[in-house]
Amino acid sequence: MNEAKYFAKENQLTEVYFKDFRQRVKKKLPGEKIADEMISSPFIEYRCETYCKVLDKVNISIQSRFSGARDILKDLTLLSPERLKYYSKNNKPLPKDSFSKLSSWIPCINLDQIKNEYTIFSKSYKELISGYDITLIIHQESHSEPNSESESLTSDDEIEQNKSVKKEIGIDKILYILSTYDLQAAFPNLHIAFKALGTLPVSSSSTERSFSKVKIIKSRLRSTIYQDRLESLMFFGCERDVSINYEDAINAFGHSSEVPIKALIFK
Repeated sequence: MNEAKYFAKENQLTEVYFKDFRQRVKKKLPGEKIADEMISSPFIEYRCETYCKVLDKVNISIQSRFSGARDILKDLTLLSPERLKYYSKNNKPLPKDSFSKLSSWIPCINLDQIKNEYTIFSKSYKELISGYDITLIIHQESHSEPNSESESLTSDDEIEQNKSVKKEIGIDKILYILSTYDLQAAFPNLHIAFKALGTLPVSSSSTERSFSKVKIIKSRLRSTIYQDRLESLMFFGCERDVSINYEDAINAFGHSSEVPIKALIFK
């Protein structure tokens, strides 16, 4: 609770105070010996009735929606900068089933070759990133105009600048290094894996289907209206960004029969 209050204070969030309520004791029936346990604290009641239930639903939704892509995601985590640094420092062998699901997902990847390429690339990962950092810092200094303030930079400022550059290294930077330094010829399978990780979505589409307009229209209106009207409502619901000329729409609807002509069309 103290951590939540500190987080709300640091992020300037409005803190909600729970009011204490009077305990209501239920009347016991004749012969009843067990007493009802009432929650006296409003914080405990909120944690039991709201907070824990929300966490349970979130965990269940994550497991159900991403269970199909869990094996592929495990292989893709090996391509993260953190994993590359881990295998670069410790020199540990890869798991036996590493990249097995990824090679079945992308048939052009050779399983044995990508393991060898990953081992070689992880050993030289630190040198590649340090070379990329130096190039990035040189380009940043070349674009800045010389002045008295830039010449008076201390060594501490340079160290902080180098740390900020290293924190920016991500999947896109690694893919940029492989493409810029012509390393795709030396690591062809690894380059394809990084391209798949950087360009293709790896999440499940069930999250998008939960908020799909087509699903809402079909489930609510499919059994109540005809097919032509359903298609028109689907078009209006899915293409809201399309600009519509309301005058033309009124004129077209007004000339459809005699009743709207008398009501909408002015003579």
